[in-house]
Amino acid sequence: MSIFLDLIPVSEAEEVLRKIAPLMGEETVALSEAYNRVLFRPATAGEDIPGFTRSVVDGYAVRATDTVGAGEALPAMLTITGRVGMGDGGDAGEVAPNECRYVPTGAVIPECRCRCHDRVCRGIRGRCARLPGGRTGGKPHPPGDDFQKGDRVFPAGRCLSPPRDLGVMGALGITTVPVCRQPVLGIISTGNELISPEQTPGPGRYGTSTPISATDMHRHGGTIPPASMASSLTNAAPP
Repeated sequence: MSIFLDLIPVSEAEEVLRKIAPLMGEETVALSEAYNRVLFRPATAGEDIPGFTRSVVDGYAVRATDTVGAGEALPAMLTITGRVGMGDGGDAGEVAPNECRYVPTGAVIPECRCRCHDRVCRGIRGRCARLPGGRTGGKPHPPGDDFQKGDRVFPAGRCLSPPRDLGVMGALGITTVPVCRQPVLGIISTGNELISPEQTPGPGRYGTSTPISATDMHRHGGTIPPASMASSLTNAAPP
């Protein structure tokens, strides 16, 4: 009986491979080259994300005390002193009494116990805003709301296949990634009837799809093809 007909369970085959496969060491690659690689060590956040108090709505930063008792019939009249621009550092300054400042979604909320008022102004005359009282624009996102410094973002052993993985690591400021070295994996295509794609099939011969399939398997499996690959076992004993 040929050894090729002596089948074993997949779980047993996997265990055999684990025993004969060497443990791969660590290497560092650029983030742009880390797609489909396996993390050797956990990826952690090096700092708080965001690193500031972030607005969740477009609105006006105001002192809470300046809109107490304000309403539709009697809105608060506040002086607009400017706006907080996106990317304007981590210090938006302070909002003085009877003043307000425009804050877009995602920007830094100024200091002094401010809140972001998302009600539409009933009217702006010059630099004066009429703000009714009532609801505010939700609770601001505090520093570290997405990730806190030291948080484990991805565990060791994770295959960085989804494109979003690299995007998250880029947002964390990670530019180099510790990954497992890629193993060299050879694939043997058995069958004396098989011929390479560039050959013309003769009687009893078939073109093999293994070279193309193997290339794709290497690309998506995170392995390196060997310098040469056996295409058949010509001396395999018949069953």
